[in-house]
This record gives sequence, structure tokens and C-alpha cells, in this order.
Amino acid sequence: MIRWLTRPWFQARSLGVLQTYYRQPLKNPLPAFEARLLRGAVNATMADGGTPFDAATRFYAAYAETAVRQGRSLNDINFGGVLGRMSAMRDEMKFYDEHKTALKSVSESAKAAPDMKGL
Repeated sequence: MIRWLTRPWFQARSLGVLQTYYRQPLKNPLPAFEARLLRGAVNATMADGGTPFDAATRFYAAYAETAVRQGRSLNDINFGGVLGRMSAMRDEMKFYDEHKTALKSVSESAKAAPDMKGL
């Protein structure tokens, strides 16, 4: 019962982290694709015992990975300096190392992609 009540708060807090720390111009309600990504990140993070900062970072990594697969520039989602912004929140996260690895992987994928002109 408690999880059912805290999930909306957790999701709203994660969206706030995305808007504030990751500078994403996401609006509430989210479009369908972004809503599914956020819901999945929130569910996985709550199951793992993480924080809304973890959920927001999981969402952001998946969102960036999708952008790379679609051939979009990561500059469109303010990816430059993301590791520095994430580092500023590291005390709020339980899975910082996991997130750092995921975001570095996205960055390397973007650099290796033929259509990308860099970050």
C-alpha cells in the first residue's frame, strides 16, 4: 500500500530532478514514450531501494541511448557536462557508479556513431 502511495511522489520528484539538474525541458504530463521510460526507471529504482535522483539518472541514460540509436545529437538533450552535473548529485544517489558507467557508455556510442559529429 505504501509503495502505491509513494510512487506518484517518487515519479514527480524524479521529473523535477530531470528538469532542474539535467536541464531537460520535459513537461508534465510527459509524452507517451518519455512517460514509459520514466515509469520503468522509477519502478526499477524503487525495487532496488534507490532515490529519485537514481531514477532520474536511469531515465536520462535511457533517453540519451535512444537519441544515439535514432542518430540525434546529444547536444539536443544537454548531454555536454552531464558527468559533472551528476557528480554534483552523487551524495543523493545510491547507484552513482552504475550511472557513471552507463553515461560513459552512451558517450562512447555517440562518438562511434557515423552520423554523430561529436558531443
